[in-house]
Order: sequence, then structure tokens, then C-alpha cells
Amino acid sequence: MPHPTDQAARRLVSGIPAEVRGVPTNIFRTALHPAGLAGRTRNLPQWSAHLLRQLDRAVIRTQDATLAALADEIATWPSIPDRQTWSHLSSEEGDDPVVPWRLEAGGQELSFFTTMSTFGTPMDITLSELSIDR
Repeated sequence: MPHPTDQAARRLVSGIPAEVRGVPTNIFRTALHPAGLAGRTRNLPQWSAHLLRQLDRAVIRTQDATLAALADEIATWPSIPDRQTWSHLSSEEGDDPVVPWRLEAGGQELSFFTTMSTFGTPMDITLSELSIDR
């Protein structure tokens, strides 16, 4: 028997063509493609800004050619801003740590959220407070 999470995910992507989802399913393509979830996302400007920033950062960080090709493809789709601006996109509410995603599914509006956390290098408090006077 499939896991309930798998069943819920299948329900969300029902009706999206297989070529849009891809194998394996790619969340950037599925969420931003006009035949994917973009047409059912009620807060697309805010949600797409979040996803495009994440995609841009991943391309820069990994230098992965497949990911860069996906970003180039996505940049050609309707309602997607110029790729040169992706790293500077912000939502109307600012760069909140929690980003809502409002999606229409089965005649109902569903509301989800995502959060992005980044862990930095721990800092030695004694060294950060050190100052030398001469």
C-alpha cells in the first residue's frame, strides 16, 4: 500500500503531463511550468520568486550543466522574470524565512508553507569580542 504522503503528492500533480513532471519529478519544472502547478498557484509571484532564487543559488553553487540548462529553459516560460534578476527577486512581504504556497486543487484552495534554513560556520565568541588597543 502506498505511503499517505505519496498519495497526497500524486493527487497534487494529477493532470500535469508526464513530460512536465519529468522522470524523476523535478520540483522546479513541475511548480513553474505553465502546464504544471503555476496555473493553479494563487500566489505565483511570491512563490516563483522563492523558487527562482533557490534555483539560481543552486546553479551558482554547483555549476551543474543540467541544472543550468533547466534554468535556461525555465527562463523562457511565461510569467518568469528575466534570469539576470533571479538572485535579486523578493516577495512582496520581503525575504521571510517562511514562504506560503497557495494552490488550487479539486476546487479548493490549499495552503502550504516552506522554510529555508542556512547553517553558517560557528563562531568562537571569545575571539569575536577580542580587540587589540595600542
